[in-house]
Parts: sequence; structure tokens; C-alpha cells
Amino acid sequence: MHCAISTAVASDHRAAAIGALFGVANMGTALGPFVGGLLSEQVSWRWVFLLNVPLAALAIIFCLRWVPKMPPAGAAARIDWVGLVLVSAGVVALAYAADRAGEWGWASPALIGLLVLAVVLLVVFTIVERRVKDPLIDMSLFRNRPYVLIIIGGTIANVVYTVTVLSTTIYLQDGRGLSPMIAGLVFLAPSVAVALSGPLAGRLAAWQPVRCSCRCFRSTRWECRRRARVGCTTCSAS
Repeated sequence: MHCAISTAVASDHRAAAIGALFGVANMGTALGPFVGGLLSEQVSWRWVFLLNVPLAALAIIFCLRWVPKMPPAGAAARIDWVGLVLVSAGVVALAYAADRAGEWGWASPALIGLLVLAVVLLVVFTIVERRVKDPLIDMSLFRNRPYVLIIIGGTIANVVYTVTVLSTTIYLQDGRGLSPMIAGLVFLAPSVAVALSGPLAGRLAAWQPVRCSCRCFRSTRWECRRRARVGCTTCSAS
């Protein structure tokens, strides 16, 4: 979605648009614990997952209706189905192994088999992505040091936030005896601050732009502009 906005929105309004995107996404983060607690207490915890179905359908409709199709210049839009199947199967195997570790035990042959399968699938996915013409992930990005640092920082931040929400929710319900809905309500205050950080980050990005990050990762800003004029759509979106 970040790439779609970078491509579809003019550079003068791009930072504000990306900030608004993260603001809307963070609204989900703010409302998630409360809505999840409300559904768990009043209906069933299964509705937490069912709620994503209509939301995802609306997102697809809005994207098809309003997001313009802008494939790279001179390239046909192709989906890397082999890579898609490999990475999906690898992530599912890894997630299922992590979910069953407590029940099966870390020394269980079934768990070890799942972990080995996940590693094999993800390694094959990496090999395939290096060879296909239109990969799902451009592996050359991982030679871009700022890009790698941003990915690592974002991953750490997401893991820390998720662990904090999970552990605090368990403490509020089991340790303090709060209901799921009240425990979710407690999260509204800090989550609102997180929701407001998206638009603020967009304004900061407009005030202090970051260095261009694209396939020609060693290029200067001037060089990226020159490449954009000759058809580098990645540079055009920077």
C-alpha cells in the first residue's frame, strides 16, 4: 500500500498521504483491543477473526475502484505464483509450529519436521526470487543498508508492541480481574497516541525528507531524479 500511494500521489502530497495511511492503520491498532474485548465478552472470540472478512472485502473494492494501475514502464504486470505459494506455505508452517510448540514439545518429531519444512520452503523461495523476472521481493534491496536498518527497526518495534499488548492484556484480566471489554478500554489511551503518530510522522517526513531508497541504492538524490526522467519508476516514487 505504501508503494501504491507513492506511485499514485503527487510528490507534493505524498508525505501527507502516507501519514494519513498510517494514521488510519493506527486507528485499527487503537480500537483493536477494545473491539476485540467487546466481541469476546458479548459474542465470541471467533468474531475477532470474522470481522476481518468484510473489512478486507471493502479494502479490495476501494483499491480496485480508486487506486490507479501503474505497472513499471515497459513491463507487463505478472504475479510470481511460485514465490507466492512458497512464502505462504513457509510462513504457515512456521506459524503452526510456533502455535503447537507448547502442546507438542520442542523435541517433538512433528514440530521439528514443521520447522525444517518452513526453513526449506523459505530458502527455496529466496532462490526462486533471485531468478524470476518479476519477484515478489527484490532481493537487491537487502544490499541497501538504510532499507535493512528500517526493516530491522520496524520488526523490533512491532514485536515489542505485540508482546506488550499481549502480556498486559493477560495481566489486566488474570492479575487484576478485569473483563475483556474493560481491559481493552484501558488500552485506548496509549493506543490513541500511537494512532496520532502516523500523521505526525508524515509531517516530519515532509519537513525532513529521507534519502532515496530504491534499486539504484547507491545513487544520489540528483542521480535518482535523472533516472526517474528516463523511466525508473522506483526513483519516480521516491
